[in-house]
Formats: sequence, structure tokens, C-alpha cells
Amino acid sequence: MRPTRAKYLVVMGALFVGTALSASAGLAQPKDHDERKEKREERKEERKDAREERREERKDARDDRKEERKEDRKEHKEDIKDEWKDKRKAWREKREDRRKEWREEAKKKWGDLVDKAPVREELRVHGRRMARLERVRFLAEASGKKDLLERADKAIEREKSRHDARMAALKTEAPK
Repeated sequence: MRPTRAKYLVVMGALFVGTALSASAGLAQPKDHDERKEKREERKEERKDAREERREERKDARDDRKEERKEDRKEHKEDIKDEWKDKRKAWREKREDRRKEWREEAKKKWGDLVDKAPVREELRVHGRRMARLERVRFLAEASGKKDLLERADKAIEREKSRHDARMAALKTEAPK
């Protein structure tokens, strides 16, 4: 027999004997082993219950915060409801004036360039996007959602810078 096989058999035999001895030792003290197992199970259950309680407390806290925000928005809405109705009415009445003013500004700023088809298309796209963003801003302000209002302002600034860059590119492309 080779020495490596002999070593393997000795090691495996020792493991087998060690396992058998530990198993028999465990069987010799079943009461102690069962008590430890029960205590482990009890601690496990206690930890589980504690986790569930913490989870419930967090859920209740979230629900409370949600209700508070809902009540704050409701109060804010009631406070400014009439004010926003008047603002919206005035805003709709001045629509045609704003449109004329915007066209005059574009004509003044870009000159004859506004007569070109690609420029007209860019102005149309910009106008549509700005109208939507202004509406989002208006609704965010009316409902008192400060985070949405900030996001709308950032989006408006991005659209303005995009538009200016596109118009500058169209200006350089246009033959003089």
C-alpha cells in the first residue's frame, strides 16, 4: 500500500471515530442538549418578534409622516384655492398678448432668421416644451410641492440653454 493511501485511511478512520464519539457524547446528555436547543429557539423567536415590532413602528412612522404631508397640502390648497383661480383666469386671458410678445422678442433677437423653416421648427418645439414646463411649474406652485417646483425650474433653465445653443447653431448654418 502506498504511503499516501495509508495516511488517507488513517485520517478518515480518525474522523469517523471522532464523529462517532461526539455523536455518542451528544446522546449521553439529551436533556442538556434539548434545553440548549429550546433556549436557542426562544432567543430566535424573541429576535424575530423584536424585528417585527421595529418593522411595524417604522411603518407607523411612515404612515404618520404621509398623513401629515397630506394634511399640510390640503390646508395649503384650501388657503390659496381662490387666489389660484384668479391667477389662472388672468393667465388665460393674457394668452394672446403673451404670444404676440414672444413672437416680437424672437423677431427682435434673431431677425430674419425666424423666417427659415428649421428655425421656425425649433421655435415651435421650444414653445411647446416651455408651455408644458410652465404648466408643470404652475401646478407645482399651486399644490405646494416645493421639490417639484425646484425640478420644474431646473428643467426650464435646461430647455432655455438647449434652445439658445440650437438657435446659435442654426444661425451659423444659415447662409448670409
